[in-house]
Amino acid sequence: MTEKKVQEYTVDLENLIDRNDLHRRLRMELPLPVWYGNNLDALYDVLTEPMEPCRIWFLHFRDAEEALGAYASAFRHMLEDVMEENEDVECRFS
Repeated sequence: MTEKKVQEYTVDLENLIDRNDLHRRLRMELPLPVWYGNNLDALYDVLTEPMEPCRIWFLHFRDAEEALGAYASAFRHMLEDVMEENEDVECRFS
């Protein structure tokens, strides 16, 4: 049996400004569909659909925490829920 290739993506959150900036960076770095709604519910829907295995690196997550406060916490919890729901998605934070 052949091993599935894991696609890797990097989302750099350094100097993040606000929620709009977060979703702009996600759209730039991830293969999100045209209908992506720039919110956590839409991101959850996309990442829990069947897909090729992927690993998403979120660099400078502390910048997101400083810029977004509680929204950064909700973002991280949503991504943890995604990983529980879809074994083909792995998120790493640094």
